[in-house]
Amino acid sequence: MRQVPDVELTDTCEIVADTIDQATSALLTADPVAAWKVLEAPTPASRLVDWQEETIAVLVGRRRLAHRELREAIAAARAVTELERMHDLARHIAKIVRMHGEQPVLPVALRQRFANMGDIAREMTLSAGCVLYYGDRGYVATVTAAEKEMDELHRSLFPVLTTLCGDDMNRIDAGLVSQFYEQYADHAVLLAAQFAATCPDQPKQRV
Repeated sequence: MRQVPDVELTDTCEIVADTIDQATSALLTADPVAAWKVLEAPTPASRLVDWQEETIAVLVGRRRLAHRELREAIAAARAVTELERMHDLARHIAKIVRMHGEQPVLPVALRQRFANMGDIAREMTLSAGCVLYYGDRGYVATVTAAEKEMDELHRSLFPVLTTLCGDDMNRIDAGLVSQFYEQYADHAVLLAAQFAATCPDQPKQRV
C-alpha cells in the first residue's frame, strides 16, 4: 500500500504558496504574461488524489481496520482537496488579470491592501504546512489569526470601493479578487485543521 508521505504534502503547500504569490505579483503589476504562467502551471495536488484514494480503499478493505491509520488517510485526502481549491483560487485571480490585459485591475489606492492580502495568503499556506512538517498544532492558531486579518481586509474593502472613481467593472473585479483571497484563507484554515488531525501527541523534535 502506498501512502502520501508528509514531504509530498508539505512540498505541495510550498508550491501553492508560490502560486498565490505569483498571482498576487501579476495582479499588482498588471502583468498578463505572469498571469498566464500561473494558468499554465499544472495543479500540484492532482498527482496526490489517486494515490490517496488508493490508500483509503486498501484500508477500508482490511478485515482488521486500523482506525488511526484510516483517520490519518482521510485527513490527508481532505487536505489534498483543500490544496486543490486554494490553487484554483490563485488561478481565478490570475484569470482576472489575464482578462484585463495590460490594464490594471486595481487602482493605485488599493494596491497595498491587496499586497497585504497576498502576503497573508502565502504565510497562511506555509504555516499550515508547518502543522504537518513539525507535528505542531500551535501553528493552527497562527493560521486562524491570519484568517481573521484577511476577513477584516475583505469586509473593510467595500466601503472603500464606493468612494473610488473609475470604471464600475474594475470595482466589481476588485471586489471579486478580494473574495477569492478571503475564500483562500478559509481553505487554509481547513487545511491546517486536517493536518492537525494527523499530528502526534508531542511535536516533532526540530534539528
